Amino acid sequence: MRLSDPQYITDSAGKKLCVVIPFKEYEEILEELEAKAAILPHAKSKSKVSDLRGKMSPMTNEQIDQQFKDI
Repeated sequence: MRLSDPQYITDSAGKKLCVVIPFKEYEEILEELEAKAAILPHAKSKSKVSDLRGKMSPMTNEQIDQQFKDI
């Protein structure tokens, strides 16, 4: 999903603090995240994040999206 023209709220130094997007896009992002979380194998795991540290390999968003497309 590509955000259409996000706006940023910055501090006086220009550091981005917040992103402003249309509410409809926000809802779509939440739906997509919930759908992905529902099918992840470890979603129902009782493991804590600290238990997984060092055991998971980093993946790019494109790799994650491709993995879900293959399902």
